[in-house]
Amino acid sequence: MQNKISSSMVLAFFFLSFCGFCAEAGAQTSDTSIPTGKNEHLGALPSSSEDIGMAFYYLGGETPDFDNLARHSKNFDSLDETARKDFLNREPLRMEQKFTALSPKTTPLVFRFPVPVKFVRSSDGTSTLSLILRQGSTDPFYFPIFYNQMPIAVLVQDIETFEKIHLDPKETAIATGKIDMQRTQTVFLEVYAIAADLKRSVVLDEMKQYPLLTQISYISLLNPSAEEIWSWESPLFKDKGANPIQTLHDLNSIK
Repeated sequence: MQNKISSSMVLAFFFLSFCGFCAEAGAQTSDTSIPTGKNEHLGALPSSSEDIGMAFYYLGGETPDFDNLARHSKNFDSLDETARKDFLNREPLRMEQKFTALSPKTTPLVFRFPVPVKFVRSSDGTSTLSLILRQGSTDPFYFPIFYNQMPIAVLVQDIETFEKIHLDPKETAIATGKIDMQRTQTVFLEVYAIAADLKRSVVLDEMKQYPLLTQISYISLLNPSAEEIWSWESPLFKDKGANPIQTLHDLNSIK
């Protein structure tokens, strides 16, 4: 089944299909903040298509065909006949062990991507930081991933909330000293995968894709020197022992 969707339809689609209910969480967000000192989040490497694809299959309740994945990998194509036999003895087992040990509800996915920004300061010392996430499209923001010859759309719940961020005078002063408007900034995004559907597709950018829904645990804006201009951490994920899949959190505190 193909669906032309909005971001609100995405939420309804997943939470009604997978959770059976949606529990409202009243104002459980922290304020916007610019952290100081060592940041444990930023040391994480971006997730690979394998990391994302395995989380998709895991939450979708299916196990990939690891032999088929190995045969269609770029590594396999680059090997000679002898090396291919050894590769097929090792690679499916490696992937199977990785999949078996997977825990997407406690292990985040990480993305880093460039983003144009607008930074407008007001006479009262406050400012507005705008992230241009989508240009020329009415579809929700997502990451297109291909895994096991399957197009996957990684949808990020509530990310549109961060398209316009209001900073107080203190935050504005710090951001002013770090932002480089002559160059592109980078978004660091840490999310938890919470639901996937391998049977029902959605249409995004005129292409049928299979959705993987995620929730934001940490988001920050970095300048070209990798310094944090601004960040936000969800209090729902500060305890890393669980992913509150049933909770639709309210982000009104940063609007």
